[in-house]
Amino acid sequence: MKPLLIISLFLSQACLAQESLMQLGQTVAWHSANAKDRAISIQEELQKADQYFNSWMGVQPEYQLYVLSPEDWKKYAHPQIIYGMPHYNGKGQLIVAAEDNIFWKRNTPSLDRLSQESAKQMKETYGNPPSLMSAFDLLAIHELGHVYQQKAGMVKQRNWLNELLCNILLHTYLAENHEERIPNILVFAKSNIEAFPPDRLKYTALKDFDEKYNELGTQHPDNYGWYQCQFHAKAGDIYDSIGEEGVKKLWNTLLSLKTLLPDEELNQVLYSVHPGLEKVLKEW
Repeated sequence: MKPLLIISLFLSQACLAQESLMQLGQTVAWHSANAKDRAISIQEELQKADQYFNSWMGVQPEYQLYVLSPEDWKKYAHPQIIYGMPHYNGKGQLIVAAEDNIFWKRNTPSLDRLSQESAKQMKETYGNPPSLMSAFDLLAIHELGHVYQQKAGMVKQRNWLNELLCNILLHTYLAENHEERIPNILVFAKSNIEAFPPDRLKYTALKDFDEKYNELGTQHPDNYGWYQCQFHAKAGDIYDSIGEEGVKKLWNTLLSLKTLLPDEELNQVLYSVHPGLEKVLKEW
């Protein structure tokens, strides 16, 4: 989960290496002292996703993965982004947490607020008590989607569309390569939507997400996470409706847009990709 916030004070990769982080072999992954195993797991999945996207996008972006402890997060992550929220800083670094944390736990759906079936799925997918680590680890692939958007030169039509597209790419990768892992992200997303306390939602409209994007990411991270769960759930519906070929068409269609379009025109472009996309987007 992003937001895309350009960080002007990031040190060079060489300086980072000289401080507290360790490089994972000869890879582009860097990790805190006690996070080697997590870094290996996340980096291996990122490499597979990178190969998959490159096979049909024809884009080869450069990126580095940072798997950080709370102490290192203070040094290398955006200073206004809470520990545990994955983000891409716009300069090639994908930043994820190395440890289970308060942000994840606070956004773990309360089992007593869920239907019996949803609570059962939560426990089967994440354990009891649930740990969302397997869900958040996959979000590095979401962040990789932002790297591809930037490298391909895609015009950011809307913040919500950029985020939704990354969720669609994540879901498509899983559906085409690791279908058994779809519940790791989708069960959390749907359960979060079902159980999220309304009094913790400052914003709910797509327009709000677009206009309050940076505010949500830095000042209202739980509300931002709620939006992302909505996007994850809709990404699954979109993939089920349009399939891999439809997702490729959507990517190429958005890539072909060279200027910002007004709402009505943008909607018509999106709807032209596949009727199923119109249905999902109109249900917000």
